[in-house]
Amino acid sequence: MEIIEHKHVISIIRNTLNALDARLVDHGYRIAYLMEQTLRHAGLYEGRELRDIVMTCFLHDIGAYKTEEIEQLIQFETWNIYQHSVYGYLFLRNLSPLRPYADIVLYHHIYYRKLKNHNIPYAIVAQLLSLCDRLDVYQLEKPLRDVEAFLRQYENDYFSKEAIDLFLSADAENHMLDRLYVKRQSVKVNVFDDIPFTEAEGKAYLHMISYAIDFRSAFMVAHTITTTSVSTTLASLCGLQQAEIEKVYYGALLHDVGKVAIPVTILDYPGRLSEHDMAIMQSHVTYSMKILHGVVDKEIEGIAVRHHEKLNGTGYPLGLTQQDLTLAERIVAIADIISALIGKRSYKEAYDVDRIQDILQTMAKQKLLDGDVITTACENMDYILQTVKRDCTPVIAMYQDIQSDYKALMVKIARW
Repeated sequence: MEIIEHKHVISIIRNTLNALDARLVDHGYRIAYLMEQTLRHAGLYEGRELRDIVMTCFLHDIGAYKTEEIEQLIQFETWNIYQHSVYGYLFLRNLSPLRPYADIVLYHHIYYRKLKNHNIPYAIVAQLLSLCDRLDVYQLEKPLRDVEAFLRQYENDYFSKEAIDLFLSADAENHMLDRLYVKRQSVKVNVFDDIPFTEAEGKAYLHMISYAIDFRSAFMVAHTITTTSVSTTLASLCGLQQAEIEKVYYGALLHDVGKVAIPVTILDYPGRLSEHDMAIMQSHVTYSMKILHGVVDKEIEGIAVRHHEKLNGTGYPLGLTQQDLTLAERIVAIADIISALIGKRSYKEAYDVDRIQDILQTMAKQKLLDGDVITTACENMDYILQTVKRDCTPVIAMYQDIQSDYKALMVKIARW
């Protein structure tokens, strides 16, 4: 069973990040296009290495989804912004298939005059990324009449002469800037199609997306992995076959993908949300539908986007009833609630087992959740919680390591 086709890997990443801020994602894709054209013209890389370098450039601002520097990033006068570079580097190094190329992101906002004194991998790529990054922002905010004159004034200061020469040569041949900023043509990054993503790579990027969401909030770090752990354990206990369990796994993994569109101030609000803010919170399911529709297996999409539906029709967003919901969808709905109950949130402490079981059984009696699945969950709660602890421990440790490494790297770069 193919969870996600290679042609949809880029689509789901774009859909996910577009839900947060379309300006930044469109920026990333334009940069990927400029980088592909320049690197191909220069003959520096080819094949899978070229594809993964271009993918790294596409995701170069992913750290901004944590540090929330987006407003700074799209202001053309902003140059010295390192926080998102550091966090993006750590994210790609630890939570993506792009570990070998993460240094490109770490150094893409370091001036050449500082960078040239350090021996780093893919230095020319980091320089070209820096050039394309700033040039794109300038072209959108304050269009340049003479691009070469603009770049040359920063030669051997912000950008290396080599990077400027390579870029201008590529543009003279391929007319990249004219296509993007004058004719405003739709462009395509061909290397993503030329070198298809394997099934394993596609799955790895799905995991990356789920981490990108959870790592926005300290209270959300373990939620998705907890929901996934509970879902697959329950699916097995309920007798689902392995192929069905795999669909449950990926449906649970992606069940909150739409939360990328929800402000952290709402995700982490320390109390009961207002009616207005609750409506915003609930809209995450609608965003999930937009992100996942047509790019993942249809059953997985259903599992992911129906976890807030209730058997009696009082759920959201569609008000579905018992006859509309598959067993897999009911399992993930229950797992999501168990995850919320056992986890510490900004507005509550973790609940003990007795209280969790009482809440679940009450919801079953109210015809909100599947009573048979609830019975299975309550009878096996100790085993379920042991499995959750096993699955969550490495994720929490990784999150803590990233926070520690982030502080250390910020100190190091400040000394350059």
